Amino acid sequence: MVAGALAADASAPLAAGGGVLAREMVRVNHYGPAASREAVVASLRALASALSADPEAALEAASAAW
Repeated sequence: MVAGALAADASAPLAAGGGVLAREMVRVNHYGPAASREAVVASLRALASALSADPEAALEAASAAW
């Protein structure tokens, strides 16, 4: 899924999890200097693209929480 998301947006701050969770976890670099609404939105859009899903509900939830 991460490869599909990065194919949709190569700049999205995403990586596969490490170790035993490498195939089950997605890491989103949205903390520290990269902590921005734009990083979260880019990640959600890229993941939605990889899943062939509509990102609007996730984007609305992120916006409400931000």
